[in-house]
Amino acid sequence: MIIAVYLDCIERLDFFSRLPTNNEIKYHFFTTRLSIYLKCIKSDFKCHLISKYIFKTDEKIEKQTAFDDSVDVCVGNQSIDDAIVLYDGIIAFLEKLALKIDCFFIWNGSGTSGKALKKYCYNYNVRTLYFEISNLPNSIIVDPEGVNAKSSIYNNLNKLDKLELNESFDFESWFSSYKEYKSKPLPQAINKNKYNTGFIIDYFWSISFGLKEFSIISKWKRIYKRRKKEYIDSVTANLKKKYIFLPLQVSSDSQLILNSDYDNSDLIEIAIQRAKLVQCELYIKVHPAETNFKYLDRMYPDFVKIVSNDTNELIINAHKIIVNNSTVGLEALIYNKRVEVLGRCYYKEFDRVRVSKFINRYLINDVDYFSNEPISLDKLTEILSRA
Repeated sequence: MIIAVYLDCIERLDFFSRLPTNNEIKYHFFTTRLSIYLKCIKSDFKCHLISKYIFKTDEKIEKQTAFDDSVDVCVGNQSIDDAIVLYDGIIAFLEKLALKIDCFFIWNGSGTSGKALKKYCYNYNVRTLYFEISNLPNSIIVDPEGVNAKSSIYNNLNKLDKLELNESFDFESWFSSYKEYKSKPLPQAINKNKYNTGFIIDYFWSISFGLKEFSIISKWKRIYKRRKKEYIDSVTANLKKKYIFLPLQVSSDSQLILNSDYDNSDLIEIAIQRAKLVQCELYIKVHPAETNFKYLDRMYPDFVKIVSNDTNELIINAHKIIVNNSTVGLEALIYNKRVEVLGRCYYKEFDRVRVSKFINRYLINDVDYFSNEPISLDKLTEILSRA
């Protein structure tokens, strides 16, 4: 069996290199990043570096709208012209290689490279699996159609409803472990200040022989904003009061851009109206990675407060939680709280039973994205069964 894996950053290599191998399973890594390719070669992994090809541009006008749902284009990391060249380049490379692939592993898939891989796999009848962090302990998401609003359960909850809970699964026991997990710093938070300078190598490669997956200007801007970030005034809220909790996502989050009709400013206005109706406080928590605060540059009623309390405590004590499509909404459902979801996401119609089945049967459990532990052959078999 040949498994192809697309690597869009060093973290993905760290994760997928933990997959088990034997005489029957062979991996072929693919990337447009020279830094990743060099690391693969150093580690004796079979890796293909996708480089430039010459194309006719007859389809350019038709493809202008084809990238409306590419997160790379939507957030300004990639121009339409670069997206077209990258898209065509990936497909042309794979077609020329003519490798018999049994399954393609794709992380997230919402970017331009993901769109190209999906198209190639569709054209050549290659099974695909999309991966994503679950934000729940020791588990990942693996889906044959996509992640978030593109997942197989988003439009077909019957798929989840038909699953039977494992007899050994005890929600209360899992919940106790979850609460302990939430009491510690998240792995994402621990790693958030680690910068990968490999993108400099990748940039110079992309302007010579490579393909542009990102704009160097946008990359520097994001790093600069993170380091020079301004902070807004916030207060420690009284959690004994009746309040609606509104956790905001980063305003450039692909989930907001691709899977919602509302931005953060819209969400605040809606939440204010909800708080007025039930005559309670509105506690707003800005995402810690936010760098754009323009939507907060206005006067709010006295019952509206920007707060700094721990998110978990804000969830537990809230009268109600309003979210766009953040995983905070799923976390609130785990705590059996009232949740209003305004964006498009898979958990929008979840009840208590569906939450349990999502945790126990939909997620791939006992696989920690942030660990260095090898992934077992049994887990790989479970992953492949999703294709």
